[in-house]
Amino acid sequence: MNMLYYLAYGSNLHPLRLTVRVPSARFLGLTTLSGYDLRFHKRHEPDGSGKCNMYQTGHDTDTVIGAIYAMQASEKPLLDRCEGPGYRCDTMRVDYAGQPHDCFVYIAEDSHIDDELVPYCWYKNIVLLGAEYHRMPQPYLAQIREVPVTLDPDEARHRMHYELIDQMKNYQESD
Repeated sequence: MNMLYYLAYGSNLHPLRLTVRVPSARFLGLTTLSGYDLRFHKRHEPDGSGKCNMYQTGHDTDTVIGAIYAMQASEKPLLDRCEGPGYRCDTMRVDYAGQPHDCFVYIAEDSHIDDELVPYCWYKNIVLLGAEYHRMPQPYLAQIREVPVTLDPDEARHRMHYELIDQMKNYQESD
């Protein structure tokens, strides 16, 4: 079985969210990347809402905390489809448990970046629940909480995602 390492930093942080999309995904640990900032400025197609991007700033004081997951390589196309257009798939070498891991990560294409965008409330909640699940530091959680949101005009999509959010709130990983 050919395995890949995936670096999640946004809506795929929470293991329930990710395993719904990629059943083989298994959490390994967290890593912190200096020189990047978590931004909600990636334009989603077709709804135009803001999605997460790990934006390279080059400033060592900016950091993004990511979750490293192992998954079957055969399931990567499933995740590619979920992420959709406007992301490119890059490879990053990250440290976890004293070892380097080459992880694939989705980064927004410049053509899909708009700093005026805001996420739907459900989207930001999914990102925040993932960060809380992994017990990320309070200042990092506060940065996510401070992101302004807008209401999703599609009531069915809004309801569907809040059903997932309810499941995420009650999620307990079983070994």
